[in-house]
Amino acid sequence: VRHIAHHCTKIKRLNLSGLYLLTDGMKRDFGLEGLQALSVAAPDLTYLHLVGCFQVSKVAIQALAASGFVRRLQDLSLAGCVRLHEAAFINLAHNLGSLRNLNLAGCTEAVTDKM
Repeated sequence: VRHIAHHCTKIKRLNLSGLYLLTDGMKRDFGLEGLQALSVAAPDLTYLHLVGCFQVSKVAIQALAASGFVRRLQDLSLAGCVRLHEAAFINLAHNLGSLRNLNLAGCTEAVTDKM
């Protein structure tokens, strides 16, 4: 993911669905690093799908939210990212200014009445 971000800086759409080894960096360094690289090296990205990337957790999502990267996203799918919790989404929701489509199917730990 890091290499895509640094070598495809004009990319607008990225689908990483099913990359089960993509993590938030807790067990493998490349996961969070790659997602963070996207947040700074791919300023035109408006579509990001991480469907089924079940190792991605709140650490990665909070890092993306903090970077301001998500303000540009129009289409975000985190379906099947089962390790995400409510706190990550609340932080994320405050920064999704351009969002048109959001898919949280299967994020049972995060989607509650509070949201």
